[in-house]
Amino acid sequence: MDFDKAAERLARDQKKLRGRAVNRGTAPSLSAKAKREAEMRRKQQDRMAAERQKKQKQAAAMQQYMTRCERNLGVKALSSHSPSLMLQPTSIHGDGDKIALPVSVLEFLTNTGIETSPNSPWIFRIAIPNPAYTFPASTLLQQRAAQEQANDEDDEDDGDTMEHDDDMDDEDDDNHDDNSMLEAFLDELSHKYLAFTHGSVVEFTQEEGHIGLPSTTAAALISQGGDALPTCKTVDPATTMTEKTEEVEEEMEKTPGHLAWGAFEVPNLPVEVSLVKLPKGKACTLQPTEEAILNGFYNLKDIKLVLEQSLIRTRATLSVNDLVHTWHRGVKYDLRVAEVTPATYKAVVCINTDINVDFAAPPSNREDE
Repeated sequence: MDFDKAAERLARDQKKLRGRAVNRGTAPSLSAKAKREAEMRRKQQDRMAAERQKKQKQAAAMQQYMTRCERNLGVKALSSHSPSLMLQPTSIHGDGDKIALPVSVLEFLTNTGIETSPNSPWIFRIAIPNPAYTFPASTLLQQRAAQEQANDEDDEDDGDTMEHDDDMDDEDDDNHDDNSMLEAFLDELSHKYLAFTHGSVVEFTQEEGHIGLPSTTAAALISQGGDALPTCKTVDPATTMTEKTEEVEEEMEKTPGHLAWGAFEVPNLPVEVSLVKLPKGKACTLQPTEEAILNGFYNLKDIKLVLEQSLIRTRATLSVNDLVHTWHRGVKYDLRVAEVTPATYKAVVCINTDINVDFAAPPSNREDE
């Protein structure tokens, strides 16, 4: 009996010793694995934090670049209550690019000390915001920011990466005509807006919350916007359907800036209006529409001189993709603005300047070349 008990006790003691030996052997192994996993998690978190910081810096650089370009363009909001002034379009009479605005805009411009003169009128950007837009949308803008960040990585420790753009302001002003620098800016605008053009103001008589668009301005916006831009004809709520048709015919003879209910299609989305400063135009290239070509536009004589005189007489601005027209013996010829000089912002002022007009070659001729 004593022998059996002693044997059992010995077996138990040996089992405990083996268990302790096993634990002593595996504990270091388990501890090393935990350390490796913790180190991997830390490195992954560091990579994710670095990636977030990189994206934040790129976003800040892109926003700063856009702000700088807008500042060079002289963009100013026309409202002290919101970042942008949004107005509902209505149709007005007028053959040029002069819009009608509510009197509150005049009061805002006057109160903020923004002056105007016959030689330097107020110029506005007239734009249809894209409801689906999110910043940034331009691939060119994102590539530009990524390239700038790559160039600045060596100087990152100096803490002057974000200060670089501010220091470049003076140089940017001196190189205002550097079209390549503005390529990303203009590309981003093409995503931000379904369409945009420019113009001056004919009068401040519109009802609050509305903007009056002449037919040429409305046509330019609608043409750019395509199927993505809904349109409508404005209707005078004070008239019946029968009276409306008669009034449209009568109003065709009314003064530029006056309401032209139902006379032509206008965008059926709010219009963003901002004050801008455009360079004076020196030249432009016009492309006749297909209909104008079929009507014999290229056979017209002295049409170049007629258009040069007409542009400076009837328009305050010219923007790429604008529509202009001329008449000859009762036939209307529409032309699209293909290029402007200087091409900095793809838009120029026509007032108190001589603009040389060139015509783009017919499509068949360009293909042959």
